[in-house]
Amino acid sequence: MGNQEKLNSGSFGHDPGFRKPLGRPKGTQNKVTALIKNTFMQVFHDLQSDPVNNLLEWANREPTEFYKLASKFIPTEVDAVIKETITVQIFDGEEPEEEESDDDIETVNFEDITPDEFM
Repeated sequence: MGNQEKLNSGSFGHDPGFRKPLGRPKGTQNKVTALIKNTFMQVFHDLQSDPVNNLLEWANREPTEFYKLASKFIPTEVDAVIKETITVQIFDGEEPEEEESDDDIETVNFEDITPDEFM
């Protein structure tokens, strides 16, 4: 019996047509990457107890380099959908003397505004 016949007959111990998933699940790090990351984090943690070689001391000595590195952790793109109504009141330097009613507040649909209009 050939391999295709065994697969079709289920003689590999599985139902006919069963296929073993290929690769690791989506989002799972490979073992080497996970090991390196864990090792790096352990060394980083150990260095924090050193009074001279820790992140805070380095940031104090090299603030420009610290902020260059810190900026890498700021997301450059946000993929989000806002499903709530947000009320924004803009004043021309002085707060209004009387309370505005909800009828006086203009509603803006932010879906119609491009990022360029905020600049």
